[in-house]
Amino acid sequence: IGNVKNFNDSYCAHELKLFDIDDGKYTYADGDVYVGEWKDDNFHGYGKYTHADGSIYHDGMWKDNKRVR
Repeated sequence: IGNVKNFNDSYCAHELKLFDIDDGKYTYADGDVYVGEWKDDNFHGYGKYTHADGSIYHDGMWKDNKRVR
């Protein structure tokens, strides 16, 4: 997977807003989950994306919905 899925098939709960960065959890209809920071409705900052089967896609930094390290 190069990019994360769009947000139309899922549930999103933003929990905290600090400056221009949100911190929250996003659960897709298929059970995949992203927990971490957001900016302008994109994964941005530190976050962890886990597939429904429990495998970790990425645990680290994101920029504009893309893994950076």
